[in-house]
Amino acid sequence: MQAIESKFIRFQNGEAKMMRFDTEVEPPVSRSRTYGTFNMDFTVYHPVDSILPKIWSAHIATAKNKVIPLLQQGCTVLLVGRTGEGKYNTRYWVKPIR
Repeated sequence: MQAIESKFIRFQNGEAKMMRFDTEVEPPVSRSRTYGTFNMDFTVYHPVDSILPKIWSAHIATAKNKVIPLLQQGCTVLLVGRTGEGKYNTRYWVKPIR
């Protein structure tokens, strides 16, 4: 039996992923069921071979301070990484690729 692939992108501590962001879709704001925080749900794709969209749910501060400014500059492929574990120690870094 084949494993069901999630529609969400998840990161582990120390992991980084390259993602192509869909800038034609306004990311909706949602409330995290786990932590009760507000997030922006970005539609993302693998930068080379994915045709199926996934959702990356980023804390609203990460979205507004790190992701959206790069998207506004025209960068749609971003390298996103996570450091830390848990609610209070997790931080994301974002670097433009193209």
